[in-house]
Amino acid sequence: MLTIGITNGQEAMLNRLHRTTMTADQHPRREPQPEQCIRFSETPASDDEIGIAKLITQFATALNAHDVTMLEATLAPDAIIGTTNRGGALLPREAYLAAMSKIIKSIRRVQYHRAVIRVSDDGQSATMFYSGSRQLYGRSGATNEMRYFRCKKYRGQWMIAEAGYLDP
Repeated sequence: MLTIGITNGQEAMLNRLHRTTMTADQHPRREPQPEQCIRFSETPASDDEIGIAKLITQFATALNAHDVTMLEATLAPDAIIGTTNRGGALLPREAYLAAMSKIIKSIRRVQYHRAVIRVSDDGQSATMFYSGSRQLYGRSGATNEMRYFRCKKYRGQWMIAEAGYLDP
C-alpha cells in the first residue's frame, strides 16, 4: 500500500481548487455571516444606523443565499432598484423581484465595502454609500462600482426605498 503525505497547506489549496471548478448547482450553499457582507468605513453607532446596517445585511444575505422571499422583505412597497444588466436603469419593486427570481442563482457572492451610513435630521430617511462587489458563477472577476441604498422608515421599520449606482 502506498501512502502519500499531503500537508495542511496543500490540502487547503486542493480544496480551494475544487471549489472554484464547481458549477453553481454543485456548489454547496452556506449561510453568509453578516460581517462577510458589509465592511464599514465608519462603524454604525446610533440605533438608526444599526437598524439600517441590519437591513442591508439582510438584503446581501438574501442575495448570497438565493432567497427571493427574504430579499422581498427588505424592499419598501414603492421601492425602485437599479440593475447592472439594464445599464443601471431603475426598476419598480415587482419588476426587480421578477428579474431577480430568474437570475439569483447565478450570484456567487455579494459584498459591500467602504460603507458609510448617513441618517437625515428628522430620522425618517437615510442613505448608505458603498463600493460593491458581485461575483457570478461562470464569469471571471468582480465588479466594483460606487452605489447607494436609500432607506425610509415605514411604520417605524427601516426598508429599502431605492438602490442604484452613482455616476462616475
